[in-house]
Amino acid sequence: MRARWSAALIAIAVLGVCPAAVLARAPVPVVFNAERAPFSVQVDDTIVEYRVFGAFVTAGDIVSIRAVDAGARAPFSVRTAGPMFRKRGRGAWEGRAPMAPGAYPVTVAEDGTGETLTINLFVMIPADSTAGGRLEGFRIDAYPPPLRGLATYRAPRGYVKFTQALERALVSPHFTLAQFLCKQESGPVKFLALRPALLVKLERLLERVNAAGIRAQTLSVMSGYRTPFYNRGLGNTPNSRHIFGDAADVFVDADGDGVMDDLDGNGSSDFRDAAFLLRLADQVDRSAAVTKGGAGAYRATSAHGPFVHVDARGTVARW
Repeated sequence: MRARWSAALIAIAVLGVCPAAVLARAPVPVVFNAERAPFSVQVDDTIVEYRVFGAFVTAGDIVSIRAVDAGARAPFSVRTAGPMFRKRGRGAWEGRAPMAPGAYPVTVAEDGTGETLTINLFVMIPADSTAGGRLEGFRIDAYPPPLRGLATYRAPRGYVKFTQALERALVSPHFTLAQFLCKQESGPVKFLALRPALLVKLERLLERVNAAGIRAQTLSVMSGYRTPFYNRGLGNTPNSRHIFGDAADVFVDADGDGVMDDLDGNGSSDFRDAAFLLRLADQVDRSAAVTKGGAGAYRATSAHGPFVHVDARGTVARW
């Protein structure tokens, strides 16, 4: 059944270690809103075009923010409850990431129009802080050597420390950090890696889903980040994109029953719905707006319903 959501919640800031970082919520209209900002900014090497988006840095990193085409727009300003940014020219700033892990909202505002874009700056714990394959007791294990020496197969340089305070922290307009947590059993503290290229791809895919007449305010993430330890336990390939934080197994579940919705309108949830979603993912992957990657449709098993794998490995792959 194609469900229609009358209301949902979107947070435009996150609750992190900073007391002033307040989680704000607003109703989402029935008509899908991609939540693109009227301007874009570049955060280090990532172009951000959404009203809220995650950036991932390690403690003490120098972070640069630049408003794209700032010279053609009104002046900009930066507001933050965490790192202090210094102006480095028209629409450009530079600051140092805090030493304490957590989420720090940084808001870029276009003066005069009141339009804003919020960067949720996630300060990660460096990967070299692991000892014996564990980070604060959370088991990660060693990463395999980079496949064919490719940079995209290098181990993450840091991990986001997930705590209850970040339960609803947004990494993009329609996805939360919690959706990408590894499913392995652990204590209250968990760690994960996540790459912005995947978030852009998922937002674009969700937009295509809604353009196809299927009302959904997010995609269900069956599997996001996997530690090498957990990935090995699944018997998966050691170089699975999941261990690098740029892969997700997703399905549309707007009616909340835990399985893929009937996307093709044939009255049942089956592989044809995964094939439908895969066609949309392929359209996204072949556009100029995303990092190319892998995609494949999977059938239902006794453990799960049908789903689609998408990733941002940098080259097109299908299976």
